[in-house]
Amino acid sequence: MKKLTETQKKVLDTLSQHPNSNADEISTQSGLTKLTVYATVKKLEALKLVNKKYSEGQTLYFLRPEENVTATIPKKNAVKKSSTGKRDFTKYKFNGELHSKGRLVLAIVTQYTKDHRNVTLAKLKEVFPDTLIPTTGVLLELSAAKRFSGKTPRFFLKPDEVIKLKDKTIAVTNQLTSSYLETFLVAAKKAGYKAQPA
Repeated sequence: MKKLTETQKKVLDTLSQHPNSNADEISTQSGLTKLTVYATVKKLEALKLVNKKYSEGQTLYFLRPEENVTATIPKKNAVKKSSTGKRDFTKYKFNGELHSKGRLVLAIVTQYTKDHRNVTLAKLKEVFPDTLIPTTGVLLELSAAKRFSGKTPRFFLKPDEVIKLKDKTIAVTNQLTSSYLETFLVAAKKAGYKAQPA
């Protein structure tokens, strides 16, 4: 198979973590321009690495279900697994309670908003910037999180999980890898919130 460009690898990596994404979502998650995304997925379709489908007026892209596709995705960005080859189910202790990775981020952001009742979305994104979890961002305005998620919730969207700020209602991502959690916990510690593996 022809060697893939870094841009093509970025798009494949994004689709491996977030199948059924439209061009806007791929652009947001990968950091590529929308025009670059369109050109790249067209080439990947020609290489028979990516398929598309139409749903509710949108074009959604996904990896072809073939073994050779996953072999082309760069391993450095793949979801990390523990040394036993199994998913990491480590629990973390925060405020006297145990949380999974995703729930831990939700708990810390929720606690921050309780301790800073007048915080705005812009200020909260300064404390927990999108770069901490580049695939989705740490949090989004609720309407945007619902659009981004589609049929597969990528944010905590239940009524008791969303957070009301001074100016907006937000949702926190549930798309966590171990490496993303590490960077998030550094930012949380700077803000005065510590969590430890249980």
